[in-house]
Amino acid sequence: MTRAPSDRAPVTQADREAAASLVSSAIRGNVMAGEYDGRDIVQAFARHRIAALEAAAEAARDRHEQWRMPHPADARPGEVCDDISACRDIAAAILSLKGQSDDR
Repeated sequence: MTRAPSDRAPVTQADREAAASLVSSAIRGNVMAGEYDGRDIVQAFARHRIAALEAAAEAARDRHEQWRMPHPADARPGEVCDDISACRDIAAAILSLKGQSDDR
């Protein structure tokens, strides 16, 4: 099924490559050329990528909010944690998403 342009997620070359790995060799070139960007198979990869980016952004926002406050266990009164530690912690939170699953 082809989606209307207004319903399409933006597609990257990585989305096309992932979709191309699942289709017959007869249409693989068309997928790689972007001719199937509106089709469900390519859109599924694009939507999945966007959902993963949104989850990463949410994890970063949550961690950023935590770092804006002093850490009572190791901070002096009024001290706010340094940017380098905050960045490392935010990156770790995003990377931890790789292991999460909705299957419970």
